[in-house]
Amino acid sequence: MAGSVHAIAGFRLRVGTLLAVRHCLRLLFAWTMVWAALVVLLRVWMGADRGLLLWSLLGYVPAIGAAILLAIRGIPSSGALRAALDRHADLGGLLMTDGERDAPRLPSS
Repeated sequence: MAGSVHAIAGFRLRVGTLLAVRHCLRLLFAWTMVWAALVVLLRVWMGADRGLLLWSLLGYVPAIGAAILLAIRGIPSSGALRAALDRHADLGGLLMTDGERDAPRLPSS
């Protein structure tokens, strides 16, 4: 039983990492597009200094923070992952019962 618990926990960590990377890429791309449009507008219309506009790169920090929070909220529970893996592998509920603490064990003959 301990092996499947550790395997599910490791898989859950990998899912969370992939979610974090996915959300980071999406939010960083969105911020880059907004930032690029603002830089072009401010440079053309107002003649803003290039160095001053580089401060808007700090917008990546809250974007990364938001992506990490979204990833943490999006990680499925261990039970949900266990059920999905059990169904995908067509184990007939064996993986789910392995995760139960009070599951009755059949006597060996």
